[in-house]
Amino acid sequence: MYKNLFLNKIEVMRSSKNKKVILRNKSFIVTSIILEFIVASIVAAAGLNAAGVTMAAINSGKIENGMKEISQQAKKSEELEKKIDLVDKAVRNLRADFENMVRHLETHEMDFMELKKKHSASTFAISCITTRLLFAKHIIQETTREWKKEKYLQPSLIFF
Repeated sequence: MYKNLFLNKIEVMRSSKNKKVILRNKSFIVTSIILEFIVASIVAAAGLNAAGVTMAAINSGKIENGMKEISQQAKKSEELEKKIDLVDKAVRNLRADFENMVRHLETHEMDFMELKKKHSASTFAISCITTRLLFAKHIIQETTREWKKEKYLQPSLIFF
């Protein structure tokens, strides 16, 4: 009777306590698993956020470097454009000078052709004049000598 009334009831209470403990243990495990998922999600989100911020900073640096490179390339392009304009102007000046030189060359060629045509005639005229001057010099010298002797030379009178 003691056993039936008391011990059985204690057993039942004890077994119900175990069931509650087991139930509590199961609910604790489920709650802890859910909490672990939440904590893991938060940690994963924070990690992804940190990775995203790091990637954004790296990409920002790369974009900034790219913009600097583009700026440098634009400056180089402007410098090259100025040099091209300068070379273009120099080529135009060179072309104008060359055309001017060709015109002068044509003028000089025409002058040279005229000189070649007139060379023989002018050489003959110069030879005649030179010969007459040398002959006149000789006559003047002879006339001067004779004049000092108070004589007159007949060829000097004929020459002049």
